[in-house]
Amino acid sequence: MTNRKPRKHLPTRSTQSNKQFYWLYGLHAVRAALKNPTRLNQSLVTTSTGIQTLADLPKGNLRPELLTQEALTAILPTGAIHQGVALRAKPL
Repeated sequence: MTNRKPRKHLPTRSTQSNKQFYWLYGLHAVRAALKNPTRLNQSLVTTSTGIQTLADLPKGNLRPELLTQEALTAILPTGAIHQGVALRAKPL
């Protein structure tokens, strides 16, 4: 046996990654994030259909940016099922 010191556990997330914003997309994820008072949101992008599905939520300080279906699909990861809404937010 050797007298080695135990390894220190390195954090899995750096402080740099905590400063980043991420895209949340889909009706349920975006609605839940908008209702969460501890969530820091940066921007909300929707299609004309998507904005109607969020109409019952309280008005916050975010003004939705209207995009076409194609433009919204282009800014999200390939294959993302966004249902016409996406929110750029910090992780909790």
